[in-house]
Amino acid sequence: GGAKWRPFMTEPLPKVAVLCGGAGTRLKSWTDTVPKALVPIHGRPVIEHLLAHTVQEGFKEYVLCIGHKGDLIVDHFSQHPFPGARIEFSNAGTEASMLQRLVAARKNFEDRLVVCYGDTISDIRFGDLLAFHERSNALATIATVSIRNPFGLVRFQDDGAAVSFDEKPVLHYYVGLSVIEAEAMDRYATEDLVRQPDGAGLIEFFHRIMRDRRLYVYQHKGLQITFNTDTERKQAEDQLIRFYTQKES
Repeated sequence: GGAKWRPFMTEPLPKVAVLCGGAGTRLKSWTDTVPKALVPIHGRPVIEHLLAHTVQEGFKEYVLCIGHKGDLIVDHFSQHPFPGARIEFSNAGTEASMLQRLVAARKNFEDRLVVCYGDTISDIRFGDLLAFHERSNALATIATVSIRNPFGLVRFQDDGAAVSFDEKPVLHYYVGLSVIEAEAMDRYATEDLVRQPDGAGLIEFFHRIMRDRRLYVYQHKGLQITFNTDTERKQAEDQLIRFYTQKES
């Protein structure tokens, strides 16, 4: 077919902030001994799958936002430096929220950061994501995947009166991938948000940008794997095998 796709080559590419500080409590059989980012998928820590893809996409500089058992992540990369990746660490502590971790890492960034979750594998084309972000004049762009809900979805009032009934609607899920301008961090990530419980502050941060009509959505159509339990971890391994088999054929 047509021209071979090449990574986005605007130089320098932004640094990548990888959120890998959570405790991963639903994966206790693993996370009692290692942080979630080091849980293996096919014998390789999940964070290395993320690094492999992003390095291939042209990224070179990373800030790992560590917390729970973060010293093990530092040890891992001091013993096994990842080819092509320059890695710094930012540790906001084990109790920090996601937004707090990003605010703590703000000093590592100049104008823009690409944010990924350390327990997520995807084949997103970051060049396309960044180009879309720039075209949109966005202060933040979040990546979503679309999933058809297998159920009819009903909304109703307190008295039971139905308001809507959608048959198997397509829902759009945020997948933990985003591009955030430093200006957005400086303007919207205020102290009251940083102190909110994990996840809540980050969502309200995006709400504030959305209210000013500067939050955009990039729809990712490809592979997206994340896991929270050991059953899901095993499913992720199967998904990855199927994905690479299809790619090769």
